[in-house]
Amino acid sequence: MTQYGNSEVPAGRDGGVFRDAPRSHEQALSTIVGQLAPDEACELVRQWGCPDEHVHCVTRWATVGALRRRGFLVEHSPTIRIPGHTNVSRGDLGGDDWPPDVSEAFNSCFD
Repeated sequence: MTQYGNSEVPAGRDGGVFRDAPRSHEQALSTIVGQLAPDEACELVRQWGCPDEHVHCVTRWATVGALRRRGFLVEHSPTIRIPGHTNVSRGDLGGDDWPPDVSEAFNSCFD
């Protein structure tokens, strides 16, 4: 599983590059099936393209098994733009209910 991030736009709870909790209106985090390079993931995620020629694009990888062992649900949820899109959730915990220890567990799944 690939998670995309942008080093210029901190999205994690601790100011990290990668989102590690759903936004308040979301129930899950997004990943993409496979081990994609930063430019490949960016082309899928950013609808209008990459403004900086992928200089700030980053990816990290986890296995479905690692996520499931930590209690996460991994569901294939393809979109027109991203056929390999997946949702990673923690049951009925949404963005406002996702405690820091769940974010830590999520982060620990990635290389």
